[in-house]
Amino acid sequence: HKLVEERTKQLRESKERQSDLLMQMNEGFLTVDQNYNVDFANIHLARILEIEIEQVEGRCLIDLVPQDERERLKRALTDAQEDAQATNSQDYNFMQNQGAYIPVKVSIARARGEGTELDHFSLVVTDVQELKNMQYELVEHTAQLQQANAELRELDRAKDTLLSNVSHELRTPLATIEGYVEIFQAGTLGSVEGPQVGALN
Repeated sequence: HKLVEERTKQLRESKERQSDLLMQMNEGFLTVDQNYNVDFANIHLARILEIEIEQVEGRCLIDLVPQDERERLKRALTDAQEDAQATNSQDYNFMQNQGAYIPVKVSIARARGEGTELDHFSLVVTDVQELKNMQYELVEHTAQLQQANAELRELDRAKDTLLSNVSHELRTPLATIEGYVEIFQAGTLGSVEGPQVGALN
């Protein structure tokens, strides 16, 4: 009798330790039963959803995602049920307290029940809002860089056009000046003397 009590106490303490670990982990964690009702949620999940834990537990998991994602989530849960070894990981939008949706990555695994306990599902929920924001900013920066590059190419073309025009405009007067210098050197317009000869050369 004493041995049974000792064993029961050890099991209870072990479950409490496990529950504490799951409660304090850095990612959202929840378990759902065969009907997809949440029977455990940790503090981090409550923070992600901006809701009290008591408001999550007892709710149907399917109701946490938008209408157009519900069938996909049910399919993922069915796949996990059919293959106990599989861990299904996909992106979803989870509803927060104010009705807004937050992007999350959800990993689903089937957890076998002990004794009379039915099998259930364990879900790890990772907030990817920050990652999505970074991706959006990266796309924005890329677009800005492409715009800046296009403007630089345009400026480069304008510079080439200007240089070509200036070169063309200078060629004609320079050719005229060269012609006069040759006439003076040849002495066709009369003799050139002293320092003028050196200047023309």
